[in-house]
Amino acid sequence: MYNALVIDDEADARNVMRKLLELFCPEISLMLEAEDGEEALKMVSSRKFDFAFVDIQLNGESGIDVAKQISRYCPNIIFVTAYDKYAVEAFQTEAIHYLLKPVDPELLQQAIRRSNLQFDAPSEFDNRIFLTTKEKMIVLHHDEIRYMAGDRNYTTFYYGKENVLVSRNLAHYERLLDSPSFYRIHQSYLVNSKYVAGVRARDQQGNYCVILRNGDEIPLARSRRKAFVSHMGWK
Repeated sequence: MYNALVIDDEADARNVMRKLLELFCPEISLMLEAEDGEEALKMVSSRKFDFAFVDIQLNGESGIDVAKQISRYCPNIIFVTAYDKYAVEAFQTEAIHYLLKPVDPELLQQAIRRSNLQFDAPSEFDNRIFLTTKEKMIVLHHDEIRYMAGDRNYTTFYYGKENVLVSRNLAHYERLLDSPSFYRIHQSYLVNSKYVAGVRARDQQGNYCVILRNGDEIPLARSRRKAFVSHMGWK
């Protein structure tokens, strides 16, 4: 288990980060807060911290300068800011990640995992995915997802009786899920094999579709039909 220090001059921002770490990063067992560089330096010099989440624009001082001061005590600096214009300068401090507010839980987890620390035990969230829209955040277990449909830089998730559109492309989620249960049956579709009932011809021109248990039909690319049938263990 690891310790983290959140450095931000706004109490609300510190509270949000605390809640995110509690909900989505069980590897962090202790989280303390500092509102400025002076307080942060005192804390890191008296206690070991594995991570520091640093706001770039602190009240009257630069978070980048603060990060440089504490880096000798804390090996993993992660900047958290509402501005992306400081990214190049931030990474010159050897920060391991740069997160934009509002923080995406999925990216927060990736930032934690980017460190050189060891995470031997699988997280209880390893089989969940976090989807963020402008209105809300949705947490889905992999088994809840029937399929995903991609349209350029957007992906629609279909689960239960609901669907949600998020602004990431399908390839991103294919890499993220990285599970034998999910199969790319078409350039625009990624299906959960657990929901597949069969395959049928759509017409006499050699086009096929995948039939899901709830009756949904999804296009199956001709070039992927044989491989998908083999993947499902069908003859």
